[in-house]
Amino acid sequence: MNYIEKQMIDGLRNGSVDDFNSLYSIYADSLYSFSFKMLKSKSEAQDIVQDTFLKIWIKREQLSSELSFKAYLYTIAKNKILTIFQQRIKEILLEDLQIPIDEDQADGTDIEQHMICQDIKYRIYSSMSRLPALQAKILIMRTEEDLSTQEISSRLDIPHQTVKNNLTKAMKSVREELKRLRSILVIFHF
Repeated sequence: MNYIEKQMIDGLRNGSVDDFNSLYSIYADSLYSFSFKMLKSKSEAQDIVQDTFLKIWIKREQLSSELSFKAYLYTIAKNKILTIFQQRIKEILLEDLQIPIDEDQADGTDIEQHMICQDIKYRIYSSMSRLPALQAKILIMRTEEDLSTQEISSRLDIPHQTVKNNLTKAMKSVREELKRLRSILVIFHF
């Protein structure tokens, strides 16, 4: 980090909108490119940039001019991207289950059905949050973007066997959770 950037971070910590705008101008385009490369969605990449800088503004007083601002910025963005991946996987599972998971869709008069829906939602969320980031990304690329393992290997610049191994592990985890969820549905005649 250079001297000018340190001064901008110090200014930002003190509430300087000009320094915030300057840092935004420096990093927004590269952060957008990074987010778009990962998500393949212009609107989601734009949201990541906006949300990341919003968090920077909110937490401005906690910034350190001694630590890498760029690394902090990208860590925030990466965490937001991982959350999107987890949500995408959750949506894939919900489509596979083909049952109403949203509590708004559950019949409000059937308490038992509502409780089952809540349990399913919790289990799916828990399962998704346990997937390692690389497995989640590979699973999304395979199922949502319909890429072959070779294409995923090329895009991520990792060995083909690594892609296959991680995809196998991710799918195994997803299948196990789906089996458990289907058992619940059969037991309760959902």
